[in-house]
Amino acid sequence: MILTPDRIKQFRTLGHALKPIVTIAGNGLSENVLAELERALSDHELVKVKTGDTRTRHSQIGRRRYV
Repeated sequence: MILTPDRIKQFRTLGHALKPIVTIAGNGLSENVLAELERALSDHELVKVKTGDTRTRHSQIGRRRYV
C-alpha cells in the first residue's frame, strides 16, 4: 500500500506522543533490529523508531512510502 502525504502526516501526528520502541544505533539495521521491529509491529499498531544519526537514517532506512 502506498501512503499518501495526508496519511503520512496523520501517522506522524499519532507517533509524536509515542516513546521509541526500537532504536537503530551505530551498527545500523542488523538482523536483530529487524527481528525486534517485526515483534514490535506484531504487538503494536504503530511503532516509533529512533535512529542514532542522520547517516544511519538516510542510508539504512531510506524514505519508503510503503506499508
